[in-house]
Amino acid sequence: MRLNRSSILWLLALVASLPALLIAYLGQFSRLMGDDWCFFNTALHLGGRDYFSFWLNNWHSSYTYVALDWALKHFGPENMPPIVPAITFSLWLLGLLWLYCLVLRGLDIDANRFLIALVLAFLTLAAFVKGVYDWEALYWYAASTRHSLPVGFFLIYLALSWELASRRASGSRLVVFAVAGAVACFVIAGLSQLQTILQLICLTLLMAGIYGIIGGPRSKPYLALYAAGWLGNAVGLILQLSLPGSATRMSDMGTVERYNQIRALPELIVETLETSAAFIGHQGNIAGFILLFAAGLVAALLLVRPGQVRSGRGPSTGNAGPGPAGAGARYRSAALLLGAFAMLALTQVAGLHFLASALLYIGALILFAVLAAKLAAATSDCLSRRLVLAAMCGSAFAYCSLALSIASGHFSIGIVYERTLTFAALLSVLSGLVWGGCLGFLIQRGRTRAESAWTRGMIGLGSLVAALLFLNILSLQAGLIPDFATYAREWNARHHRILQLRADGERSITVTPYSYHMTQAISPVDLEIVGWNCQPYYYGLEAIVMAP
Repeated sequence: MRLNRSSILWLLALVASLPALLIAYLGQFSRLMGDDWCFFNTALHLGGRDYFSFWLNNWHSSYTYVALDWALKHFGPENMPPIVPAITFSLWLLGLLWLYCLVLRGLDIDANRFLIALVLAFLTLAAFVKGVYDWEALYWYAASTRHSLPVGFFLIYLALSWELASRRASGSRLVVFAVAGAVACFVIAGLSQLQTILQLICLTLLMAGIYGIIGGPRSKPYLALYAAGWLGNAVGLILQLSLPGSATRMSDMGTVERYNQIRALPELIVETLETSAAFIGHQGNIAGFILLFAAGLVAALLLVRPGQVRSGRGPSTGNAGPGPAGAGARYRSAALLLGAFAMLALTQVAGLHFLASALLYIGALILFAVLAAKLAAATSDCLSRRLVLAAMCGSAFAYCSLALSIASGHFSIGIVYERTLTFAALLSVLSGLVWGGCLGFLIQRGRTRAESAWTRGMIGLGSLVAALLFLNILSLQAGLIPDFATYAREWNARHHRILQLRADGERSITVTPYSYHMTQAISPVDLEIVGWNCQPYYYGLEAIVMAP
């Protein structure tokens, strides 16, 4: 019995969902760590006014995050960390799925649009799991709610605003939508200052692109809704920067010996470039890029119809058509594509220095740009040129976001936490999908039927690369299950023991070290030590002593 296209896509979606399901499963082993003890301690033991005054005036100006901890204390702080990863990735999945459906609709792809978008959304989550610079943003409550949760909300906001604008709402309805979007963005902005800055830049570029590509009266609903969101983010950022907690945090961080705040512009630029090179050469992030590049290439080759592209001036002439000249152009294109693939593959060699990986990766991007420019020139198609521009701008935006996040860390507190680079990591792997889709589209639109064997070879190569990386991601996650389960079991045993001894009247309790702590996998910083001073107060004790 032959499977139809829908059945194959459902099967692919089921397989592609495994990394996201593993994230939710591993997330159930997350527990209170580090700053979690301090925030929930004050939420449990201080009144509302004193709680908000303490944090907003002394340490944190992220008003939504502070309010979130206050609200969640009523559900039991110990119950929150295990469910946050599943909630966060559900929001990411919804936002990505919605955005991909909108993109496919814009490209006039109607058949199985939802299933194709679902497969791409799950693959994006898998690529992000591989490409994120530190798993703190997934498995630590304080980090995930400040750096991953707002990204999920922002993706949904982008998709919802686009959907509403495409329905050409006008008058009072448009005003209502705009006000609601501004309020939503203001709330999202209160989770993290850095994410707010990146969202402002994203919305600015998006509005510029809408004005340049759509233009005219058709662009007004889009511009109105995104401008309202921009305003909400801007007000949220200004409020956070004006609250005393922001200045206090930066001042206190400057007194810590291991932090080195850089305020001189020349030194900040040099340090930012050096640190950015390390993250650009991050092997896991490049692997995530490769996975989505292969997926985008295969998807475009399968979805786009082959044949010459017609522009407003008639049939394309160039090297896209049949004949010796066209065949020669195709072989040169194949050589460039395979060369770029080889360079990307070399970045995954074990033990390769990050500078070597970064140079190989940048070299591959240059080859992609050269190939895309050649193919776009051959087709003489307006959509082709826009896709090439989108791919180039996507990579530029991803690494400008990375550099901005790194510069912000060096300038504000004197250290770069990998968890703050979550949005940049997502943008980086997503740029792989844009490049793959762009090149696949250009190749397929310009090929002839005689070149179908060459196209089938690229589809096979792309599918093989994606499958190998996907299996690697699954094995990487599955390997964490025994250790994470051990940590959760020992944490629960310690927690119940402390509660029992406290009920018996003990005021000072001795505990034994964990045989495995989750921070051994998700962070180089021992989060257990960071939050140790707050743990006794969280439990209402005088002291908790670690046994030798």
